[in-house]
Amino acid sequence: PSVLFRHIPGMQAYSKKTQIQSTLEEKPGTWLIGTMNQLYRYKFNSGKFDKIRLGNTGPDLVLSYMFKDKNNSCWVGTQNKGVFYRPPGESDFISFNPLPNDSKSFLQNWITSFCEDKAGNIWIGTYSSGGKINSLSYFDPHTKRLTPMNRLTSDSTVFSGIAISQI
Repeated sequence: PSVLFRHIPGMQAYSKKTQIQSTLEEKPGTWLIGTMNQLYRYKFNSGKFDKIRLGNTGPDLVLSYMFKDKNNSCWVGTQNKGVFYRPPGESDFISFNPLPNDSKSFLQNWITSFCEDKAGNIWIGTYSSGGKINSLSYFDPHTKRLTPMNRLTSDSTVFSGIAISQI
């Protein structure tokens, strides 16, 4: 099969100011485009870009990773503002932020990856520069609860203070 790449008209106005960090097909014909400091929705049929507001974030927002789960919920990870989650059918994103000075906090601010397991749990990997911050957490969509993983093995190996680059 052949692959055709084409230029998106109007994207230059956005990509010249900042680099594109992540893209995600929101639905057929509509893509989310995450730049260093803004999330956009691009509609192919109209060629229109719309800015998407993520909570009360300011110009210091740095997007890092986007993911869509099997229920069509959208997940946006940042390098400095935690996780933003949008349930299917909703228009607004919900913010999940780490708890300052809490060694049981669910994650670090810098989100590096998301992955969904067979049970529908969303695993969240983070970059941690050391200390006792949990680097791996999961979100249970049934209970709507985030849980930090600080033990991975039966011998109680501690799993915190390291960087997770991919799940």
